[in-house]
Amino acid sequence: MPSNKKAPFNVEIQNSKEIIGEKNGGLHTMIKVTPQARKKKRRNPVALAIVIDRSGSMSELATNSSEMVDQQRWNGNHLYDQDWIGGGVAHGMQIYPRPLLPWNGWNGWNGYGFRDPRSKLEFVKRATKRLLDLMSDGDAISIVTFDSFVQVIQPFTILDNYNRTLIQNLIDALQVGGNTYLEGGLKTGVGQLENFGGRENFSNKVLLLSDGEANQGISDIGILSDYIAGVSLKGITLSTLGVGISYNSKLMASLADAGKGDFHHVEIPENLDSIFIEEMKSSAEVVAKNVEIELVVPAKIAVSDNLNGYPCRDRKSNGNPLVQIGDLVRAKDVLFELTTPIKVVDRNVLVKIIVHYVSLQGKPDSFEVASLIKVGTNTVAKKAKENRRVIERVIQLLQSGATINAMQTYESGDFVGASAVMDANIQKLSSAASYYSAPVLAASGYGETVRQMSGLATQVLGKKIDDTQTKKLHSKYRNVSRSKS
Repeated sequence: MPSNKKAPFNVEIQNSKEIIGEKNGGLHTMIKVTPQARKKKRRNPVALAIVIDRSGSMSELATNSSEMVDQQRWNGNHLYDQDWIGGGVAHGMQIYPRPLLPWNGWNGWNGYGFRDPRSKLEFVKRATKRLLDLMSDGDAISIVTFDSFVQVIQPFTILDNYNRTLIQNLIDALQVGGNTYLEGGLKTGVGQLENFGGRENFSNKVLLLSDGEANQGISDIGILSDYIAGVSLKGITLSTLGVGISYNSKLMASLADAGKGDFHHVEIPENLDSIFIEEMKSSAEVVAKNVEIELVVPAKIAVSDNLNGYPCRDRKSNGNPLVQIGDLVRAKDVLFELTTPIKVVDRNVLVKIIVHYVSLQGKPDSFEVASLIKVGTNTVAKKAKENRRVIERVIQLLQSGATINAMQTYESGDFVGASAVMDANIQKLSSAASYYSAPVLAASGYGETVRQMSGLATQVLGKKIDDTQTKKLHSKYRNVSRSKS
């Protein structure tokens, strides 16, 4: 792997085979960008705006929360919830019971006159309070909530031991309300960061948590995503968390892509802790922001869209697409299919990769690497040495992209369309496989992948996938496409 002393990451290029056929040939190129190991662990201070959906549906019981029921007890006066407080990971995770506040009459009544500690909102509140314990003194926090209205319950403040407890008490008092004014909550959270004095000294992030469809204000995915894409250019990252099984997968994933952050499906409420820790780590340890990959090839080489499904924008000066992989805190790869629709006479073609990024100091920069691909007759190319690692990744990503798109289509109620998406991508996978030998394809899981995709096409056409499975499949394969384990 070539080391880069200038940029805070390394760039590696691998091709699926050593030679591309001179006409109607093809191969796949994988570009991997890996953060450089830090000689000295240095943590970036974090400014975090947490935007919490407290609409009426957040009073519904969270799934798979039975273990929490066993931790609750009734003493005749209060229902107690054993909550992690005060310590968190950094202080040994001390535990003691905290009485729950009286319920105000919304759905979620637990039979004793107190709000149900198993509800989605209560899980979010507990996890948010534990997140405050994990944040360091000197980090900054703002808490925004929304239902039919938007409320800033805590404007941006620098954390210390005193106000950490005060903010946790404010979170404790949150109760559910009415509609889902997602647009208002999102823009208010962003505004908190935009107006936070000195934010240039922090790693800026908005965390959006919601369990449903936006049913008030602007809900158009394109409009909201375009707004967030503009916000990301100001150094503000957005990550989204879909809580439960009723949220709009396409909306939440698209917002995360536009905001250069990550999307999380909160399948099990207890997973909120690990998700918050992951998001804190990504903010505190990010090495480059707004990372974009530009692939430059000769005119006779055709380039596919990236197989990962990352959003792209055209670079106006030369028309080359820029693949937007977001902020860099973990290794990420991007794969393309290169083909020769017109005969290539040259025996070598130069492929150049330009990685554009913004430094932590806010300075735009770029780094270039190049690779030569040999060109031969189709017969020679067919026998060329193959890279099984890249071929396996191609198969993974084609299955992932198909499943993500099919689940979003299925979620919208278009079952025939979802099946058609799978069928079309099975053909796409078959076309890509034609470049490679049968033994390597077999070893790379090609046959099993086709079987799984065909089975899913049949299931969606027969409407045999429930909401829980839809969200699980969408989340699983999105994580695969975004280099998340």
